[in-house]
Amino acid sequence: MMSAAVVFQTSPYLAALPFAAVIAVIIAAVAAFFVARSYSMKHKPVDYPLDQFTKLDLRERSDRFVGSQVTSRVISEDRGSGSKR
Repeated sequence: MMSAAVVFQTSPYLAALPFAAVIAVIIAAVAAFFVARSYSMKHKPVDYPLDQFTKLDLRERSDRFVGSQVTSRVISEDRGSGSKR
């Protein structure tokens, strides 16, 4: 009687899959770090000298009423669920 043994061969790509996943996570983490660092507000904000380059002279005060919106609501006197008026 002859017995047949089944031999599974693993692919070299399948064996390298955990290593490739670790490398991909490391590369993604480094990229995310540099993107977050570039968008962070660690840099001093630009200080613009407004007093030197702007001039504002208000001579007249006027208030202009542009429009209004009135909301009204009728509040009923509900005396209970079984009462009649």
